[in-house]
Amino acid sequence: MRLSSDSLSAVHEVTWDAIVIGAGVAGCVAALHLARRGRRVLLVDAKPSPRPKVCGGCMSALGWSMLKKLGVADVLQSAGVPTVDSLTLHYRSKQHRLDIPSGIAVSREVLDPILLAAAEAAGVSTLLETRATVLDDAEMAMNHQFRRVRLATRNATAQHESEIASAKVVIAADGLGSPSLASLQPFECVVSRRSRIGLGAVVEGHNGTAELPPATITMLIHRHGYIGLAYCENNRVSIASAIDAKFLAQFSTPAAALQSIAGESGHAIDRMLTDVKLVGTKSLTQRQRFVACDRLFVIGDAASYVEPFTGEGMTSAMVMAEAVTELAHRGIDDWSRDYAKLWQSWVGRHRRYRQLSVRMLTGGLRSGIMTASAFNLLTTFPAIGRAVAHAVCRPTIRHPKVFS
Repeated sequence: MRLSSDSLSAVHEVTWDAIVIGAGVAGCVAALHLARRGRRVLLVDAKPSPRPKVCGGCMSALGWSMLKKLGVADVLQSAGVPTVDSLTLHYRSKQHRLDIPSGIAVSREVLDPILLAAAEAAGVSTLLETRATVLDDAEMAMNHQFRRVRLATRNATAQHESEIASAKVVIAADGLGSPSLASLQPFECVVSRRSRIGLGAVVEGHNGTAELPPATITMLIHRHGYIGLAYCENNRVSIASAIDAKFLAQFSTPAAALQSIAGESGHAIDRMLTDVKLVGTKSLTQRQRFVACDRLFVIGDAASYVEPFTGEGMTSAMVMAEAVTELAHRGIDDWSRDYAKLWQSWVGRHRRYRQLSVRMLTGGLRSGIMTASAFNLLTTFPAIGRAVAHAVCRPTIRHPKVFS
């Protein structure tokens, strides 16, 4: 059920089973799972839906299988979302094509509203354009069986600026930096010194050409960053990039920086970027030191984020959302501080297992010598390329046990 900003007072009168902050992929999936278990869930987001968001839009095979289990695959296919089954890497005059497990390409403007609608259909109450701040009341969370969240509408009046809502469990899934946790002392976002800046847009495309074939993720690699392009729904092209901040500062516009990277790979994307407003991000590679405390879990990009390659970001968000559901479900009925410890441990293992291959891959691409050597190796031993592609886009996962 979609609530209006006038519903703040009614929200205050309810003790929710769970408040989920952030209506992106991680937040919607977590809210949906809890609602299907019969929990009373409030989903809050500071922005409207849909909204543009920097995202390559490529969902790996594992992510696609999870969307099928959630029951939204038919809706996505009806929206014209295409499959993706190959990855083409371009570096200077070299290129190499890899077959990958079949996934999809979908813009966040299409995916997020579909997941939000599925959550609402399952009984989740949603409150958009409302800022949420988790209050620093750990003692109350432990002793009084709930944690409090301050909710404030973006257009709030002085007479009715905000309300306090209470929940037995709170899940923060509000993206890079997790602004909802700003009041909590233990939580600190650590940004990598080598972190890049994200830039992206979804533009009107044209029929597949030799330069940008359909069903393919096209990666243009440069020592100072890379650009990913893929056809998504309605024959549009999703453009997403990760660029060194110092390199970006050398150009008069972000579009000029992207054109420079594409040009070195022999691609001209000037026409795609004409009259297009690129959306930027905060520093991409960052993580929270702590991802749980009393009656609070942190998931998705808010917990940890590395430069994704071929759909790892959205898939990782869904894996975390599914994993946290069991802890949250049990914690609603009978909270234990052990649940926070278990989640901290699980996220640590998840970071190492799911993100290690991506971190190693994107780190190697920063070196021109390593990149050139890798292309020569792929040409000589194509089986290595297939193994790497399946490692990054693996269709299955050894899901760590949350409970011993």
